[in-house]
Amino acid sequence: MITCILNIGSVVTGLLSLIFALIAMSRYGDKKRGTLWSLFSCLCCTLTVLFQLFEVAHRVNIGDINAIEDTINVIAIFTGIFVVGSTVINALAYKSYTKENKIQR
Repeated sequence: MITCILNIGSVVTGLLSLIFALIAMSRYGDKKRGTLWSLFSCLCCTLTVLFQLFEVAHRVNIGDINAIEDTINVIAIFTGIFVVGSTVINALAYKSYTKENKIQR
């Protein structure tokens, strides 16, 4: 049951992270709101990674080492891709609304 909750939580927070990053990107010229959406995106990204760490810890606690051995490479690869992707989108969002602010001045 905990495994299901952690995996669903990870997927939901991962999707929210990407959605919030895209919303931040769409906030041209509004640095305050863009920063807030980027902050929410980073928070959700952190929660996604934590859910995956808790999932691995849970499997260790119940002694399901075979499941860890079977899935750890995929978890590591996708978590890495997700973190890098989310960081790039948030960096582009930051660049877009700071660049727009410089043009307005």
